[in-house]
Amino acid sequence: MAKKRILLVDDEPNVLKLLGKRLEFNNYEVATAQNGKAGIAKTLEWKPDLIVLDLLMPDMDGIQVCKQLKANQATSGIPVVMLTAAGIENAEKIGLTAGAVAVINKPFLLDLIDKIGDIFRKIEAGESLDS
Repeated sequence: MAKKRILLVDDEPNVLKLLGKRLEFNNYEVATAQNGKAGIAKTLEWKPDLIVLDLLMPDMDGIQVCKQLKANQATSGIPVVMLTAAGIENAEKIGLTAGAVAVINKPFLLDLIDKIGDIFRKIEAGESLDS
């Protein structure tokens, strides 16, 4: 069985490195992008199975990226998990409204790994990601 492909989009290099290594350790294939525009381009080029997307990024934030991905037929079916700094008011509602299947507060490492596993299990079982 081929490894699931996960694209990490975050403007913090340390987050990309730490999370990338942890996901690779959990047998995922990982690619990264350091801003929203690069994330959209990498999604179109690499066709990941799931995208982990930071909410707060300069130039193009995670909400804008998620909305563009969901509006494009080629990328609309890719699940997006949004990361947010704790304390951002209504972050979960905003992320889910934009099309994310989950919003996870930083620090997040173990919660994110578990959530990614849950999402892929639901996809493989043919279950809805809305639940």
